[in-house]
Amino acid sequence: MYSPKPWHVLLILCCIATGPVAYAQQTPKPANEDEVAELRREVAELKAQLQQLLQSNKPPAAPAAAAPVAAAPAAGAATQAAVDKLQKQVDTLQTKANQPATSGWNGEHFFLRSADGNFTLMPTGYFDAQWAGYGNQYGAPPDSFAVTRARFGFEGSYGK
Repeated sequence: MYSPKPWHVLLILCCIATGPVAYAQQTPKPANEDEVAELRREVAELKAQLQQLLQSNKPPAAPAAAAPVAAAPAAGAATQAAVDKLQKQVDTLQTKANQPATSGWNGEHFFLRSADGNFTLMPTGYFDAQWAGYGNQYGAPPDSFAVTRARFGFEGSYGK
C-alpha cells in the first residue's frame, strides 16, 4: 500500500492552510479617483459660496456671476470673517487635491506612498546567484555566473 511521504503531507497542508489567510488579506480596490472627484466638487462649491459672498458685499448694481448654492448664507449676512473662513477651506481642499505621492527609501526598502498616507506600495524580491571561478588554467572551464532563482513582487496597504 502507498503511504504519502512527509514532505507531500506538509506541502498539501501548507497549500490548504494558506488559502483562507490569503483570501482574508485581500483589500478592496482604492477609490482615489472618486476621492479626488469629491474633493474637486467641494472646492467648486466653496468657490461658488466665496464668489456669492463677495458679490453680496458689492453695491446692488453689480450682476451676480456665481450660481446660487443651497448652503450659502443670505445676502447681506457675509462678513470678512466668513469670507476668510471659506477661503481657508478652499485653500485646504486645493492643497489636498494637488499633493503628489511621496516615494523614497526608509532604511529597509523602497516605497511609494500617497500624500495622505492611506496607500503604500513597496517592491520586494530576492534572488539566488551562483558563481564558479576556476582560474582558467590547464583547460578548466571558463568562470561563470548564473542567477538560479529570482522572485519579485509588491507589498502594500490601503488604509491607516
